[in-house]
Amino acid sequence: MKKIYCFLMFAIITSSFSQESEGKKENFKPYHSISGLLSHTMIKDGIRDGKTEWIAFPSFAFDYNFVFNPKWRIGLHNDLIFEDFIVENKDGNE
Repeated sequence: MKKIYCFLMFAIITSSFSQESEGKKENFKPYHSISGLLSHTMIKDGIRDGKTEWIAFPSFAFDYNFVFNPKWRIGLHNDLIFEDFIVENKDGNE
């Protein structure tokens, strides 16, 4: 466990220094980016055949980002699940 901890600390420290750029002045132009993703959404307390288990539903993600600074961006990240399922609260209401 100690070796893993030391490796992670080394990786974090070295990656933080690798992001520095000294002496370079780049002309930055703001830009937009759009991406799509096909993935799965995991439901932790899903009930199937009377048993509580993790259930995976197919989902799509559509992301939009506006990069207005080399270090800053703002965006919308949306996940859509195209599957029918029933959600119950702790009282058993659907």
